[in-house]
Amino acid sequence: MKKVLYRNQLSKFLGVNLIAAMLFSVSLFSQSENADPAKGKQIFNQNCASCHSLDRKGTGPALRNVESRLEEEGLDREWIYAWVKNSSGVIKSGDSYANKIFAEYNNTAMTAFPTLSNGDIDNILAYTAAVEEKPAASAAVPVSGDVSGGSSSGVSNEIILGALALVFALLVAMLFMVNKTLRNIAKANGLDVE
Repeated sequence: MKKVLYRNQLSKFLGVNLIAAMLFSVSLFSQSENADPAKGKQIFNQNCASCHSLDRKGTGPALRNVESRLEEEGLDREWIYAWVKNSSGVIKSGDSYANKIFAEYNNTAMTAFPTLSNGDIDNILAYTAAVEEKPAASAAVPVSGDVSGGSSSGVSNEIILGALALVFALLVAMLFMVNKTLRNIAKANGLDVE
């Protein structure tokens, strides 16, 4: 009996892809995906509402969609964590955007919140990014028949589609490898394969 070729390579390939798929799936559901807008609202009301509103400037700027506005300035979530925990330190570091905000609000530094964890800040950001719920003036029925609001809680469609594309690509690669292995087995047994 002849030895089956590529068996070890197939096992290694599948093992590496399984590990890669597991790591990929863990990275998809990172800390920001687990943020809870309800907890964020509670933390916001306890710590932020005295100076900030979602839609109006007060002692501090309006915070609705603050993360997306800061991304337009080239600032990331790490900057937000540093700012919330110690705005004076960010200002003293010479950060241009921090100094711009400081000057815009009468050289008043934001109160530092060093006790807030990154998860707490993620929850606040989820709350500020949540779609504004407007009270319904009347019970109007959509004319077009589209009853979906366009937003959903949970995992975004792009992440789901990306994961499905990865699974599909792995299945295609595995099918090609199985086909090649079966051809080699048939060839080893003296069978002609087209």
